Amino acid sequence: MIAGCVIGLVFGRAAPILAEAFQVPARSSVDLRLLGGLAVFGIGWGIARSCPGGVLPALWTGRWAAFAFITVVIATILLVKFLQSIGGAARRATA
Repeated sequence: MIAGCVIGLVFGRAAPILAEAFQVPARSSVDLRLLGGLAVFGIGWGIARSCPGGVLPALWTGRWAAFAFITVVIATILLVKFLQSIGGAARRATA
C-alpha cells in the first residue's frame, strides 16, 4: 500500500527532484546477460537470506556477516565492470 502511494507520487511528476529526467531503459528485451544477472542476484539473495538494500542498515549492528555481504557485493560489481571493460576493449580491437 505504501509502495503504491510512493509510485504514484514519483511517476506523477514531470521530472525527478534531483535529475532533469527519469532514466527509463530504452530496451525491453530479455537477453542472456539479463537472465544471468537475475540468476546471480537471486542466488546471492538466497545464500545471504537478505535483500542487499536491507543489509545496509544492518551494517550498524556490527555483525560480520553484513560486512562480508557488502564486501562481496562491491567486489562483484567491480569484477563485472572490469570484465565489461575487457570485453569492450576486445570488441574495439577486432572492429
